[in-house]
Amino acid sequence: NIVSLGLLGNKIGMTQIFDESGNIIPVTILKVGPCVITQVKTTLTDDYNAIQVGYGNVSTKSLTQPQLGHLQKSNIQPLKYLKEFRVSDPTEFNVGQVLNVESFVAG
Repeated sequence: NIVSLGLLGNKIGMTQIFDESGNIIPVTILKVGPCVITQVKTTLTDDYNAIQVGYGNVSTKSLTQPQLGHLQKSNIQPLKYLKEFRVSDPTEFNVGQVLNVESFVAG
């Protein structure tokens, strides 16, 4: 039922791994999540279905008053990054719900 959903994270660095035949494969190391759902948008209130996800705790001094007010309205700690993802059924998500890598299926 999810149209597109993702997680936010930071790039930690680069390294390399070897495959079965000994070839070097460059890989990127990411630190992903945990992400908090900060807002659930529905067609009734916003004319489209989406969830807003936040990542990266920061101090209150790093955010503007409108950003702080938006997060405090939902009683959520200050977050550096906010990203919106369109979903087909927003009732599956709740404000304050934590999304992490275990929320997804490999494939």
